[in-house]
Amino acid sequence: MLRAAWDEPLPYLLAVATSANIGSVATITGNPQNMLIGSFSGLTYRYFIWRLGPVALIGLLLDWLIIRKCLATIMCLKKRRHQSCCSARFSPRVTQACIVIVSCWPALLRAFHLP
Repeated sequence: MLRAAWDEPLPYLLAVATSANIGSVATITGNPQNMLIGSFSGLTYRYFIWRLGPVALIGLLLDWLIIRKCLATIMCLKKRRHQSCCSARFSPRVTQACIVIVSCWPALLRAFHLP
């Protein structure tokens, strides 16, 4: 189905793999290294996410930009269209997703008080 729609599944597979790895940095339970750091240091969940959440968000943004650029390049090389096909455009869905993520992040930090 994906091949029929976009003809190139590689950018999507890379996005899933890299974003899962980058996003795991943000929480104590994200990966085993963070669990060790959290359990031995006694850091709270909120403190950990407050300190490393911005790092994960910046990493996810960079990941998205790199993969988007690669996808645009791949599509331009395959289609051999005019130069305007290489310009990245924001779709309304991406804009809505960014608004939801940015608006939920402060609520998450404010609402939960996990040990």
